[in-house]
Amino acid sequence: MPIDPAEVAPDPGAIGRLEAICASALSSTKVLARQACYRPITDDGLPLIGRVPGVAGAYAATGHSVWGILNAPATGEAIAELIVDGSAPTVDLRPFDPGRLRPVEPDIQA
Repeated sequence: MPIDPAEVAPDPGAIGRLEAICASALSSTKVLARQACYRPITDDGLPLIGRVPGVAGAYAATGHSVWGILNAPATGEAIAELIVDGSAPTVDLRPFDPGRLRPVEPDIQA
């Protein structure tokens, strides 16, 4: 995945297949945009939930991939507890600690 989101581009073949699949059901609709995006997922497949290392007052709650909508209530409750109470007794957040992964350092070109 590129560091710069502007470098993300749709795959013309995939777009064509999706349009063909949808053609019968959506034949009267107009395609307004063709775009690509990435689901938020970490290298180890676990979400990032907790304090952001080295940034006071910053928290992360991301990286759930396709499970975000199902995990959102528990993640929201845990983050709220962490922010308000300083700990999250409802969920053990240790496996999801954002500090477990090394930071991504983009190539900075002047």
